[in-house]
Parts: sequence; structure tokens; C-alpha cells
Amino acid sequence: MRLAPSPPAEPVFGHARALARRPLQTLLRWMTEHGPVVRFRVGRREAHVVFAPEGIRRVLADPDGIYGKDTHGYRTLRLFVGDGLLTSDGPRWTRQRRLLQPAFHRESVSRQATMMQEIAARWVEGLPTDGQRLVRLDEIAMQTTLAIVSRALFGADLLEYAAEVAGAIADLQRAANRRICAPFALPFAIPTPEHLHIRRARWRIRRILARLVFERRGARRDRETPDVIDLLLGARDADTGAPLSLDAVLDELVTLLIAGHESTANALTWAVTLLATHAAELAAVRAELDALGAPGPLTFEHLARLPRTRAVVDETMRLYPPAWSFGRAPRRDDVIAGHPVPAGRLVMVVPWATHRDRTLFAHPEAFDPSRFLGATPPAFSYLPFGAGPRTCIGHAFARTEAQLVLATWLRAVDFELVPGQDLEPAPFVTLRPRDGVLVRVSRRRG
Repeated sequence: MRLAPSPPAEPVFGHARALARRPLQTLLRWMTEHGPVVRFRVGRREAHVVFAPEGIRRVLADPDGIYGKDTHGYRTLRLFVGDGLLTSDGPRWTRQRRLLQPAFHRESVSRQATMMQEIAARWVEGLPTDGQRLVRLDEIAMQTTLAIVSRALFGADLLEYAAEVAGAIADLQRAANRRICAPFALPFAIPTPEHLHIRRARWRIRRILARLVFERRGARRDRETPDVIDLLLGARDADTGAPLSLDAVLDELVTLLIAGHESTANALTWAVTLLATHAAELAAVRAELDALGAPGPLTFEHLARLPRTRAVVDETMRLYPPAWSFGRAPRRDDVIAGHPVPAGRLVMVVPWATHRDRTLFAHPEAFDPSRFLGATPPAFSYLPFGAGPRTCIGHAFARTEAQLVLATWLRAVDFELVPGQDLEPAPFVTLRPRDGVLVRVSRRRG
């Protein structure tokens, strides 16, 4: 077997500086120039990135059960968000997934649809619609999805903390990205200014969520359908049989809060941005919405009649996948596409690049929702929520939320992008617009 090809590297840093400066462009170039598996080095750490569906299937479907999350990236994320569903592994992850799954069943999601629509309508009604004042689209999207996720999963309203939560998450994302990409990093226990800043951001989020937990512990539980906090407070530690510790509960809540609202908010921001610059696609979605008839509230049942709206969401997440990259590590030596992969080495999957593979998607840089109308991408080629056994637990919730919010907004208002903005995506843990998105909002004409 031959080693996977490796691009030219710097003597000490390896490929670290190229990845830190322009990660999206660098990885896309590697896929184009070097093929389905590429070997690279960050400092002394050697790793592989897998671009083609068959190699991705090997890693994510994991038929032999050898790929886990003991990677530098996930170890870093544990410092920031704890050992929740995103970062846990093995039997612990299996127990957590089974515990939380009822909150994300189709029945649960369909029951939440009315609430999603009501919150989306309330936020769009509160916007200045004179077409003159500037509005940060990304902030409105974040506030809307925060309201939805906190109500659906936690049975609470966190809007009074929206600015604090947004600031803390942004701090954690930037710091996590720097630490993951750095060729060398000081131990987190050393109280450097950045480490102290990270600890404060982490504490701010956990303090807000701890208040919800304490309030729930002292309240009667009379909901017909338990939310996530109910499920966690009713669970028992697998080893001791005792109720879960506060830290264990908060690890799950922090993970769901960050992953649950930010990824959908980014998808909504990118979807509106893309439609605002593609008039024909916007007109097609509007025609579909108008065909629903009376302008009453949208329901879960309406979604089946909105295939183009769904296609817009799917195509948006192809171009701007919420998790633009993630990693695994084999517990023993493996072979991917004929190349040896040693045990313990990072193996990266990069949806951002795979979604731009010309052999998988025609004209991959184009915004073309019609590619998702009546067609299904090849297995393991479309990965907005991962794939295999560890597909994101909230994928149905997020898709439903994105479609309902987008449709509700587009029925009510027009969004006009402010010209001259830099809409470059920032590859933090999630893929968000680097400097936000400014729009003018006006009541929909006609």
C-alpha cells in the first residue's frame, strides 16, 4: 500500500499555517489536486482528510466499529462545551443518544411546528419594514432560533439572555478554532489571558442553563410530553444509579443550545442571502407559497406542499454546511481507498469540499435548488448533518424549523441586501458569515 499523497509542507509548521489562513480554499484545492485521500501535518501531528463518498462511508458508517472521537478537535471542544452528545463516545454516547431521542422523534417535532411558526411570525412582525433602516439578518436569525430551541427543548424563554449567549458562543467558537488549528497549544490548566476569557464565556452559558435546571427541580412536572430537561432530570447514572450530576446535565444542555440554534440560524441567514441575489429562485419559492392560498399560519402539514422551499434549505446547506468539517480517529490501523491510516491519527471529513466535488454535483459552485427536486444525492456525498449511526440527532427538527421560519418570513417581507458587503464565510466550529449580513426589510409587495 502507498501512503496517501501529501501537499508540500513547511518544515516545522507543516500545513498548519495554510489551514489557519485559508482553510476552506486550502482543503478544496487539496481535493482537486490530490484526490480522494490526502495526508497532511499540523506541527508534529499527522492526519488524513477523506473527500470521496466511499472513504467517507468507511469512516462514518464504520462497519467494523473502529472510528471514535478521541481526536485533538473533540478534546478541545470538551474543554468548551463539556462531555455532551456532540463530544462523547462509546457506551456513554449510546446511553445519551437513547435518553434524548424521544425529544426529537417525528411526533415531537410535528407538535412543535405551531410554536416555531408563531415565533418566526412574531420576530418578522417586530422588524422595521420601512425599507430604510439597516437590520442585521444574522442576529435576527440567531434570536429567532434561540427562542425556538429554548422553548422546544428547555420549556423556557432565554431571550433576555440572547446577547449574552451570542457573545459567549462567539468567544468560544473563535478560541476553539484557534486552538484546534494551532500546531502547538499550552495546557488549558495554565491561566493565560485567553484561557481565562474562555472559562468566563463557558461559565456564562452554564450559569444561565443551571438556573433553568434549579427552577425545574422545584416545579411540578405535568407536561404530557417531557422536554430535554425533564428527560435529563429523570435519568440515572449508569454506574451509580444516582440522578445525573448537575455537570452532566449542563454538558448536554450546553451542547444542544449551541448546536441547536446556531446551525439553523446560519442556514437561514445563508438561505435569505442566496435568495436575495437569485431573483428567479426567490420568485419560484414565492409562487409556491402563494399557491397555499389564504395567508393563515403555516403548519407542519403545509411542508409537504412546499418542496421548493425544502430544496432551497437543502441546497443552502450544501453550499454552507452547518458543520463544515469534523473528525474521527481509528482505534486500530485501517485502510481507506488503498492508503494506510495508522491507529490514533485524525481522519477529517470536510462536507464543504465534498459538496463541491464536480463528479458528485454538476456546477457545484452554483446555487441550484432544483438539484434536490425529485433527486437524492449519492450516499455519503451530502453531509449537512453527518451520516451513519451518528447522524445529528436534531436533523429533522432543524430541517422543519428552517423551512417553517424561511416560509413565514418570505410570505411577509422582502429582504434587500446592502450592496458592497463582504459575505465571506468564517470557518469557525460552524460556518457563519464573517461580518454578519446587513439587510433592509420592507413589507412584501403584491
